[in-house]
Amino acid sequence: MKNMELNRVLNKIDEWRDEIIADLQALVKFESYKQQGTETEPYGKQVALALNYMLERGVRFGMHTHNYDNRIGHVEIGGSGRVYGSTESDGELIALLAHLDVVPEGNGWTQPPYEGKTIADNNGALRMYGRGTEDDKGPAVASLYALRALAETGTSLNNKRVRLLLGCDEEAGMGDMEYYCEVGETPTIGFTPDGGYPAIFAEKGIVTSIVEGRGIADPDATHNANDTENTNIPAITITTIDGGDKDNKVPENCNSHILLGSNEVVARMETVLNGVVAELTNGNGAKLSWVVTPTDANTDADTNVNASGAYQYPYQATINASGLSAHAMAPAEGVNAIAIMMNTLTRVFAAVGESNTLLDYFQTYYVGDEHRIEGCDTRGKCVGANHRDEPSGELTWNTAIIHYKGEIPSNKAETNFTFAITHNIRYCVTLSWDTLGNEITNRLVQYDAREFAVTVRDTNHLPPLYLEKDTRLINAVSEAYKSITGDANALPQSSGGGTYARWFDNFVAIGFAIRNKELVIHQADEYIYIDDLIDSTKIYATAIYNLINSEE
Repeated sequence: MKNMELNRVLNKIDEWRDEIIADLQALVKFESYKQQGTETEPYGKQVALALNYMLERGVRFGMHTHNYDNRIGHVEIGGSGRVYGSTESDGELIALLAHLDVVPEGNGWTQPPYEGKTIADNNGALRMYGRGTEDDKGPAVASLYALRALAETGTSLNNKRVRLLLGCDEEAGMGDMEYYCEVGETPTIGFTPDGGYPAIFAEKGIVTSIVEGRGIADPDATHNANDTENTNIPAITITTIDGGDKDNKVPENCNSHILLGSNEVVARMETVLNGVVAELTNGNGAKLSWVVTPTDANTDADTNVNASGAYQYPYQATINASGLSAHAMAPAEGVNAIAIMMNTLTRVFAAVGESNTLLDYFQTYYVGDEHRIEGCDTRGKCVGANHRDEPSGELTWNTAIIHYKGEIPSNKAETNFTFAITHNIRYCVTLSWDTLGNEITNRLVQYDAREFAVTVRDTNHLPPLYLEKDTRLINAVSEAYKSITGDANALPQSSGGGTYARWFDNFVAIGFAIRNKELVIHQADEYIYIDDLIDSTKIYATAIYNLINSEE
């Protein structure tokens, strides 16, 4: 009887294949990355539109829905449809936790990022391209239809309720879930379709830290107060460096603006830059480009002094570095544009006989012994944090964002700058952040250079998640995956991802992609296989069915 009941659910999902595809295409069209918000649309208009689209679908399918101030929403089957927790019993609340916000599209797309375009691969299998198709709009649509299939077939819920929470701020701090925990009902058990199959039993701890500092570009230079010929002016100076936009992805772009003191300096710089271009790996997205222009024709050609008698650099250059974005949980899968830029500038400064404290600092704590032009420490080796454990594997370190602002110098001893570097750490589940964080901070602030000062502050911390593998929940979702895919050997795994599962007890993350073995989330040309979309809908429905028909 139960097999017949479940088969009716799965058959409904097959009937709705075209509807499921169309709803995901419609949802992908919303550019729902976090933007400037308002009181009524706290994460921006596009995020609110995406949420309300899904809630309207829930209403059309006959489900209870509620919008929590455009921060998060839910659709629910079973029970009375009440929103807030109370002393009355409405049965066990099983929940699915999906999110509708995405990271910005970035560069490098060969397909439109907000169209949901479908294209067959070389084997004829249909893919849908678009930001959020895998993370996490595809899983959100699949979850909605899993609930619809259970409801429309009249499947008995055994005095339980099933709620799909649709978050709007997962990618930028999870303020949505914090809000829900204040005003919403706490679910009993469930999963977030935002991980890997068959289940994620361990999620690493996640910390975002910002290193902020100031210094003198060349602290070893001696200032000659009687210097009237500008011989103590640096031959090259950096005025800005800007790279990266999100802490949870590998930065794909970085640019800098520098000032150059002579034709010879320009020539030496371009020799280095041409060498870098030749060294960059073909096919991995790494690129370097630059433009050199005169700063002002109204200077003395011999002394570079302008009409007011002040020194002026005769040339300026803008340098752009491009890399390959990847999720911060796997930074080695990407190519870090900030690292390309900082490694390139380090070589340029050496070639013209100058130094810059921040470049040296970066080489010490963010590159280490990685001497390739694309080299970047992705394990925290430079600060002695390259730990690993059996449940969750290696600690990872993503250098995500940099901002540098330098003053135009009047002499070497006064070439001041300020900077901020944001890094994202995914640490092993058996480690204590109190201990590890202090060790990392102590290492980062110990750099010894005159007038160089650094502070480190954590802006976000998600403690690790770690569950036993043999539980009602793990068994329910694992068996669902195995029954739909036939993969009897799949085992629960660990992840460096950070999901909503951490917000409640007795929750895990499960997967979405099955056939696709590439890491495409947060990257250009993110896509999903349509067959994965349909099969994952069936897996979610089966997992819910297993939970409905089981007890602790």
